[in-house]
Amino acid sequence: MRRLARREWMLTAAAGVAACGRKRLPVPARDSITVLYPGNEFDPGPDGEPARFLVFLPLAAFNRNGSLEGRLARDWEHSADYRTWTVHLRKGIRWHDSVPFTAHDVKFTINLFGHPDVLAGYPPGTLRVDVIDDFTYTLTCNTQVLWFTPLDDWTVYYPKHLLQKLPPKEFWEWKFWTRPVGNGPYRHVRTVPDTMMQFAANADYFRGRPRIANVILKFGGNDSALPELISGGVDAANAVRRTDVFRLTRDNRFAVYNQPSDTLATVILWNQRQPWFEDARVRRALTLLINRPELFQALNFAADTPVIDAPCNKRQFRVRQLPPSIPHDPEQAGRLLDEAGWQRGSGGIRERYGRPFRFPAITGKEMDLDKAACTFRRSSKKPASKWRFSFSRKELHSDAPWRETTQLFLPRCLRTGSPATDRRTSLVEPVTLMRDLSN
Repeated sequence: MRRLARREWMLTAAAGVAACGRKRLPVPARDSITVLYPGNEFDPGPDGEPARFLVFLPLAAFNRNGSLEGRLARDWEHSADYRTWTVHLRKGIRWHDSVPFTAHDVKFTINLFGHPDVLAGYPPGTLRVDVIDDFTYTLTCNTQVLWFTPLDDWTVYYPKHLLQKLPPKEFWEWKFWTRPVGNGPYRHVRTVPDTMMQFAANADYFRGRPRIANVILKFGGNDSALPELISGGVDAANAVRRTDVFRLTRDNRFAVYNQPSDTLATVILWNQRQPWFEDARVRRALTLLINRPELFQALNFAADTPVIDAPCNKRQFRVRQLPPSIPHDPEQAGRLLDEAGWQRGSGGIRERYGRPFRFPAITGKEMDLDKAACTFRRSSKKPASKWRFSFSRKELHSDAPWRETTQLFLPRCLRTGSPATDRRTSLVEPVTLMRDLSN
């Protein structure tokens, strides 16, 4: 149950687009930084929290230009069908206990994730790793997957010599995660349970010693972000409440950094089992009715928050080369609703066969989804609108089971994932969803 709670935080924080910090943070000479972090001492482990990248490295990572750069991997080749990969590892990388990192660590990690007692992302027999030498291996996939390939920038790798004798049944609760030994830019220094973790810059890091010598993760929720920042208890905080972000933007002691996620999205799911949404014209009309800039303003999102109405890859997302989004066009929406048989009725509510266009919507309070639903509802009742409809809002945790009686569902949804994140995949494939919204 603990790891479900941690995943719950990851979805909320990664898709919630803000992080705050004092303006002095970018100064290179700064020796230490304390970050308010809504997690606990297990976060550097396999639960998938960003803290892992302080200690561990992936095979590759995306740079500012949206291109992949090698980290543990120096270079790689793949077959035409992307099912067989040959990966050449970077030489000279060592674990923080000075033991060399090798291809045997990669094979151990991949096999560990597929162990029957762990099953953190793929069923047994899906992948096979063959070590050619200490710095070369092949990965063979029985299906087309990106997990554990150099295109997967989320998975990190663990030291075989320290973990191979630990029981896989206890994988998620290993104490190793609270005192990790990695190969990344920072070494673990100390842990105070439920309070903090301290890390020191790794002088042997292959990209050079980090300029900030010490990083302290101070555990605390977003309720404490504002008082901690204002009092100087921390230098930075992430997962800050949107209402607090608005206040901090007016305080010149702080800078606000927006961080849209390239792996998570907040989406609307239209239940096509219901008569309102079985027609693609209606689904598109409702999308055309959503005023995204107005919604962003109501939620205090950055004006340039990306809108994604069709599938895209990570590079397109990062350099903002996105497919054109569906515009806010009430007139076109009205014409589509007319074509679908939903005519203007009494009180401005659209009707078909005497049945009003009225439906319930289920949302959660995470990421202000309830506020988003209310904003959409208010906009649908503007007197000038010719397309009025109404819906009643029900609050429900977005991880609740899908029900056929649900008409509209606003969950947090994974667009892509890693072996860890896929244990929390949404109710429908997001690619299918976005395709349907574009029809």
